[in-house]
Amino acid sequence: WARNAKYIVWIDADAIVLDMGMDIARIGEAHPTADLIASADIRQGYINSGFLVVRNTQWTRVFLKDWWNVANKVTVCDQDAFDLLYTRRIQQAEKAGGVAAADRERARVAILSRDALNSDPPAMATQKLSNQVLHLMGEITSMRAAVFSTAMANVCRVVQAHAQDQEQLPVLPRQLGISRNFLVVTADRVYEKETQDLLAQAT
Repeated sequence: WARNAKYIVWIDADAIVLDMGMDIARIGEAHPTADLIASADIRQGYINSGFLVVRNTQWTRVFLKDWWNVANKVTVCDQDAFDLLYTRRIQQAEKAGGVAAADRERARVAILSRDALNSDPPAMATQKLSNQVLHLMGEITSMRAAVFSTAMANVCRVVQAHAQDQEQLPVLPRQLGISRNFLVVTADRVYEKETQDLLAQAT
């Protein structure tokens, strides 16, 4: 179905795009040698796989297939599997063609700052007005539901207002109304209830 697409984006279920003007083609053009573009991970690994921009190339198709098969998915998470494969491919390239070949293999993946295409966790402490993606990795389901339902409600409110007044162009709130302050207040409310529920179960 995506055979003729130039780029494909992977986004985790616990992430949303905050900026409807996000230009995937421009991101790809800014990294012309990269077939896979991602944000750096907060851990020691290479990337956070929560949001990926993938160029539709032969290299990418082979890499994604190998990534799927490189390790036992029961014991190895997707990011560790990526690290294993990417490191192996760089080493193989260097062995076959020297440092220049290894550098070419490295250039196939563009690793951007942690918040370029993702959140620098925890988002409630680090989110900036310029961030285009919100990824609530590591948060509980009720926190994600509270945040994402608010973003959707804010979008629906604008769409409904535009349907009644077609003269005015619809303007979405900045970051869909999900400010860092909103995240802090929501986390305080959600985790207080979660903590109280856990304490009630323990007694």
